[in-house]
Amino acid sequence: MGGTVAYIPRAEEAARVVGWSRIFLRDDEPDLSFVCAGGFASCDSAREILGDEAAPITPLEGPLPWQRLAEHLRSTKAQTLISGSGGDWHGDVDRIREIMRSAPCETFLDLGGASGPDDTKRVLVVATGSAHDTIAVRAAHLLAVRNGGVATIAKIEADVGAGAYKVGEQALAGILHEADVQEGEHLDTKVVVDNHPVRGVLTCFDDHDLVIVGMNDLPLIRTLGKALDGATLAVVKRTPPLKVGGRAHWLPQINPTDYAVLVQQLRQGSQWNADFVMMLGLAAAVASLGLMQNSPAVVIGSMLLAPLMTPMIGVGMALLQANGKLGRSAGKAIALGALLTLTVSFALGFLDPGDTLAPEVLARGGPNLLDLGIALFAAIAAGYAMARPTIGGAVAGVAIATALVPPLCACGISLACGLTGALGARGEYGIDTYDGAFMNALGAALLFVTNLFAIMLASTFIFSRMGVTVPRTFSRARRTARLIVIGLVAVLLLLCIPLGLFLAKQMDEGRAEPLGHPVTRTVAETVLGYVEHDADVRVMFMGRSPVSPMILIHLATKRTLRAEFLEGLRAEVREASGDPNVPVIIVGVRWMDEGGKDDG
Repeated sequence: MGGTVAYIPRAEEAARVVGWSRIFLRDDEPDLSFVCAGGFASCDSAREILGDEAAPITPLEGPLPWQRLAEHLRSTKAQTLISGSGGDWHGDVDRIREIMRSAPCETFLDLGGASGPDDTKRVLVVATGSAHDTIAVRAAHLLAVRNGGVATIAKIEADVGAGAYKVGEQALAGILHEADVQEGEHLDTKVVVDNHPVRGVLTCFDDHDLVIVGMNDLPLIRTLGKALDGATLAVVKRTPPLKVGGRAHWLPQINPTDYAVLVQQLRQGSQWNADFVMMLGLAAAVASLGLMQNSPAVVIGSMLLAPLMTPMIGVGMALLQANGKLGRSAGKAIALGALLTLTVSFALGFLDPGDTLAPEVLARGGPNLLDLGIALFAAIAAGYAMARPTIGGAVAGVAIATALVPPLCACGISLACGLTGALGARGEYGIDTYDGAFMNALGAALLFVTNLFAIMLASTFIFSRMGVTVPRTFSRARRTARLIVIGLVAVLLLLCIPLGLFLAKQMDEGRAEPLGHPVTRTVAETVLGYVEHDADVRVMFMGRSPVSPMILIHLATKRTLRAEFLEGLRAEVREASGDPNVPVIIVGVRWMDEGGKDDG
């Protein structure tokens, strides 16, 4: 299952397809199989060319061979397809487009030409900034290395001014970085500033044996096929987004260079050393003082200082790769870092002379399911950003979204408040204070644990989706890592119970029922106009009932309201509302003067 599939649409193309498959066969995917259309002649040609090579050959019979090939690729979960065009494609770009779309994996489609796989020395890649450029560059570089030739990566940049050439150079640098290749003996780059893409390609073309374009640039094919007489053309595409039945290649796959940077970053950031202690201690002090001062801005600043997320993501990488050394180093940094943060916040908590906890501290004591969701999504974003240096600046935003140090600091401050309350240092209300403080500390600790487990699991998930490979370690280490992951998932599921209860309680307590809905402007003006001539009557409230069709009016008065006054007001209100039957409830509230006597 998986590996590389070579498709021979006609017996005449068997030699070319076999040659391309030998060149592009990946070292990490040694499995190679052949699929042949056009009857048994194609299969016989393939067997004759392969000779003693052991490779399975599957014939495709019947109509619509491309659809049946796509079904075969899905069923075998192929990672790469190498194919011929199946005949004369000139002027039939729509057929080529359909062929490329139907393939559910990375594809190299040879459109034919004078040069074959073995005698292709000079390769030209037309880079246009599409998602397929990376695959085209990798294929051209591999072909140049194995055939001892040179691959030229050309960027056709529109003439947007004096900086157009620099823009093209920057674009090429990004493409080479994604492909994990560098300029050298077998690879060269070229930028052409031209508003006409075809003319720009012709400027770059210098008797190249092969020209490779991405699937998005198929409109160039028809013109290039006529202009580049004799050159071999090929179309490539990456694995399509949301591939059915295979790995989620819709995410960019990490290249070896970025992987090395990521591992080094996690190793250095997961060590318990002076830098880690200094930055975490300062972050804990800033966060604690910001919480006690009830300053959200200061708390946010402390999140940017704290290095605690890096070892948590390091644990995620360690679990994925069963890397015990990285796991132990990161686990030590997390445990000692949490203890350091608690110690600093607990010590600073005694500086707060108040009898109650600040709102920012109390806000960390009631975690719910929404906090779990925030931690999961933010951790995925953190892992993704760390694996993609081009968007590494997003890590700062992730640090703000996923609070790690503030919950620990809230826990330490709450413990200090509870301890001083238990010792009677908080005054008359000490007992109530320390009971609530200890509960708040427990809630803040629950929030930290939730974030911790969510970050470790989410980073494991995102790294696996981005192509971080699992080395062949001892089976015992892999089993241990798998059991830890299962345990973390189980703990998170158990945490969903108290988090869900917290959420339900908060929703119930925070659900506010309005006393009344506003009345129309006409009704309001009618009521105010009716009572403005009576110096002893003032309007306190008027509104529509939220539960039944009625109008409520509260009046403040120094005397008993006469019946004719009330009936007159009701009549005018009904007329203003347009409903002669609407109930109008008028409540009179009497107040007394300073001597305790009313005027009634």
